[in-house]
Amino acid sequence: MVRIVTAEETALVPRISGDYSRGGLVRAMVKSLRQAKRPVPKWLSELSGELSAVKSERAVFAMYCFWSGEGCLGRLQGVLSSRTGFAGGHEVVELRYDPDQISHGDLLKAGRGCFDQALTENATQLAAAKSAGISAQTWDGSFRSSSKDDKYQLAHT
Repeated sequence: MVRIVTAEETALVPRISGDYSRGGLVRAMVKSLRQAKRPVPKWLSELSGELSAVKSERAVFAMYCFWSGEGCLGRLQGVLSSRTGFAGGHEVVELRYDPDQISHGDLLKAGRGCFDQALTENATQLAAAKSAGISAQTWDGSFRSSSKDDKYQLAHT
C-alpha cells in the first residue's frame, strides 16, 4: 500500500495499492496530483514518460505458499513488480518483468525451487517451461488478489 501525502502529511488521495513498480508509483503520483488539482512538476512528467516506455511481460507461478514464493521470485533481477493471489485453484505469484533484462526462460530457470508449476498464457511460455523441464499448465488469465495488504505479509515472511 502507498499513500501520497502533502508536505503537511495529509492524504492527497485515498491509499493506493496494486502496481508497486517504479513506473506504477510515478504514475500514481502524477494521477494523485492531477486529482488534487495540483501542478505536476516537469521532472515528474518526464520521468513518468520514461518509465512508461519500459516494456513488461507477465509470468504466473503456482506454489504451496505465495508469501515465500513472492519473496524468492520478487528479488530476481529484471522483476518489476509482484502480487499474490489465487488462480486455477492454486496460490500464485504474478510477476511483471522486463524482458530486456530477463527472458521468460531465464526467469523459469532462476526461479526454480520457488514454485511448483508455471501457469502459461501462450504457446511461447508453455514451450519455454517444457524445454526447461518445468511443470506447466495453460492458464485462462483469471486472477483473484490475495489481500489488500499483501506487501505487509511479504515484509513479515
